[in-house]
Amino acid sequence: MRENDCLVRFTVQDYLVISCEVLTDVKNCPVEFLWAKTKEDALILYLKDRLPPETRIGLSMTLQAAGIPYYDPEKIIKYSHGYNVSDKEWIQLDGENYTFEEIEERAARESKVLYDRMAEMVQVPASDK
Repeated sequence: MRENDCLVRFTVQDYLVISCEVLTDVKNCPVEFLWAKTKEDALILYLKDRLPPETRIGLSMTLQAAGIPYYDPEKIIKYSHGYNVSDKEWIQLDGENYTFEEIEERAARESKVLYDRMAEMVQVPASDK
């Protein structure tokens, strides 16, 4: 999705692309669709771009605070909807009917909750001081 416009409809199962339908002119799609060999390759590249790098400092704590026990791309996408503050693209999951504004508001709210949970995780109990 780019804001509230669906650009690509797809199904991924067990990390394999089952279907991928481009719903707009390719030049309006995410950049990966302009130069990848197939639309399935483009989709995989796009999804990888929607994930934080595994080497990001503090990522394991962020995932733990989000209730994701380890780096699981599917769970991360489902949690974040692939939202990134640097663009207006995100992923509408099957059976959901959110708007871009709702995803943006949720991301802001969840960021605060995550930071609060992470702060609690690193606090030293009073008896250990």
